[in-house]
Amino acid sequence: MAKKIKPKLTTVREHPMHVPVSKKNPAGVTIRDRHQRLVKGSYLDPEEIEMSAQNSRKILKILNKYVGDVRGKKLLDIGARDGFFVKEALRAGYNASGIEPNQKIVNRAQKNNLPIFKSSIENWKGEPNDIVTIFHVLEHIADPQL
Repeated sequence: MAKKIKPKLTTVREHPMHVPVSKKNPAGVTIRDRHQRLVKGSYLDPEEIEMSAQNSRKILKILNKYVGDVRGKKLLDIGARDGFFVKEALRAGYNASGIEPNQKIVNRAQKNNLPIFKSSIENWKGEPNDIVTIFHVLEHIADPQL
């Protein structure tokens, strides 16, 4: 008979979704808190906005190494949220847009003149793109065979 292996259980606070968003606020906002506020369409504080912009610029710097001349390259960000990544991609010279299934978040992005459209990945019928980005979305897709 094979030896049974007991799985290691972690507390809720040890899960990565509960780590602090910022070292400046170690007991404050967690990634999970931030995600829940995004889903509800509530306001993001300036520190969170700047952190998202910085992360977007880092990702674009890596992406640009592979893309070369980015001018006019069509980039689609799936699960675009408030359009932080799209905004930075536009600044970098991409022809960028995004899709987001949450209408409240789409409305907020569009108020900031960002090309974010309401759609899910399953229903997107847009034009072909040169580059597609997808961050923190796969775990929310109903059909993993998509």
